[in-house]
Amino acid sequence: MRHRSLPSPTFLLCLACAALVAVPLWLHRWLPIQDLPQHLATLRVVHDVHAGTSPAADIYVTHLGSTQYLLFYILGDLLSYVVDVRTAGLLITTSYMLGTVAALYALLRSLGRDPRLSLLIVPLLTNTQMLIGLLQFVIGIPLMFYGWSLAIETLRTGRRRLAVGLAVVALLTFYSHVVVFGIFGIGLAVLAPWRSLRALVRYWLPIVPVGLAVVYWAFFTASGDFVRSAITSGTENKDLWPFWASCRAMYELAFNTYPDSADEKLFAMFVVTAVTLTVLARNRGQGRAPVSTARWLLIPLVCAFLYFRSEGTNGFLGHIRDRFALLAVLSLVPVLRMPRGLLGHLGTVAMVIISGLTAETFEWHLAHFEHEDVGDFDAALEHLPRNHRVAGLIFQSESRYFEQNPFLHYASYYLLERGGQVNFSFAGYPHWPYAYRPHHDPLGQSPPAFLWEWEPWRIQPREDLAAYDYVLTRGPGFDAPDDTFWKAWEGTHWTVWERRAR
Repeated sequence: MRHRSLPSPTFLLCLACAALVAVPLWLHRWLPIQDLPQHLATLRVVHDVHAGTSPAADIYVTHLGSTQYLLFYILGDLLSYVVDVRTAGLLITTSYMLGTVAALYALLRSLGRDPRLSLLIVPLLTNTQMLIGLLQFVIGIPLMFYGWSLAIETLRTGRRRLAVGLAVVALLTFYSHVVVFGIFGIGLAVLAPWRSLRALVRYWLPIVPVGLAVVYWAFFTASGDFVRSAITSGTENKDLWPFWASCRAMYELAFNTYPDSADEKLFAMFVVTAVTLTVLARNRGQGRAPVSTARWLLIPLVCAFLYFRSEGTNGFLGHIRDRFALLAVLSLVPVLRMPRGLLGHLGTVAMVIISGLTAETFEWHLAHFEHEDVGDFDAALEHLPRNHRVAGLIFQSESRYFEQNPFLHYASYYLLERGGQVNFSFAGYPHWPYAYRPHHDPLGQSPPAFLWEWEPWRIQPREDLAAYDYVLTRGPGFDAPDDTFWKAWEGTHWTVWERRAR
């Protein structure tokens, strides 16, 4: 009998480097991931509704069939029966980091490349998309890489179990995020055996189930109809940037994570290492690869084209062009080369060192963020009773240690930790998995008329906050009339306002 071999030491080394960068996420309670509070609060609602837990089940209703942003919430819902909601979210986020490196390792092996090159993307794991909190998008990246690996192996061996695996991974990729699924489909088209009709039919057969899911979503759901209209609308309705403006913004949109120069230094190490290894391996034979370099280059080139020809936002869809910049760089790794022998070992050591520096840099910024920027947020939550209606007005959403706006949705932690209802919320948006039950929407309209998380100064306390019991603010700017709210507690960064007796 042949025994299944253990994972190779090289694979374990690559996983260990990814885990090293993920560990700091588990060492801190309050993280600077902008949309994470929204996702955790949504996961809390979805899980409580499915478990029949009051009062969430009495206030909210889930409609998972109307959206394809499901993987994070379905997986998180299942995990929440075993661990708490916060831990479930961290497990999924960690799986993105480890899974991306592991899936790229598998893809590189399928392409006949040196899988140690998967270490190159470790410093790119803490990218802008991840720190904005686009978790549905980033968890699709390892699925995309692994799906391409399965497609190559299916073509090479013709094994049925690999075709079944490809069908499952394609469905999971679609139900993670439509953008990463689109690039996944483009990659499948690049890899397809176009010279043989019979082979082509067999190749695309595993994609039929996900094709049916795409058709249903695109033509029979509100979110699909919105995305389809956004794609097919003319360029005159899109905020397209000039070419050179897009070039200048590419790094900022994809990798600019810290206000200091730490991220630029790590990215420079990534570029220098990638170029050096490829140059040193230029004249060394790599064997006949199943996919030529020129053919594979079509994938990052398409990503780059879509970056330059995509809009930034459209309705509730945001960061559209930003995602293509990240995918273009990540999908470029299989084009690179790794030298053999001593030079290859030295390159591996260099990539491990860069991974350690990435983890140390991430941990340093997380620690200072939690100790200095978050401040007394725990005390603010303690002064908010459970199961009430709380409005979050974040006048100072910036951080001294992370780019983006990490405090933008911090009020959603109230729903996660204390229950009740909170705004701003995406409840009622076509792409969101839950909504208020009739007569339970604090605003009386869902979704809200404007995105008040970005413009809290537009709130009129008498009209817009009439249904709320408390207001949680960060920074000065809330001018509450004396007969509406009074300052119940004030800390260094946060303030709790309680409604006066009516």
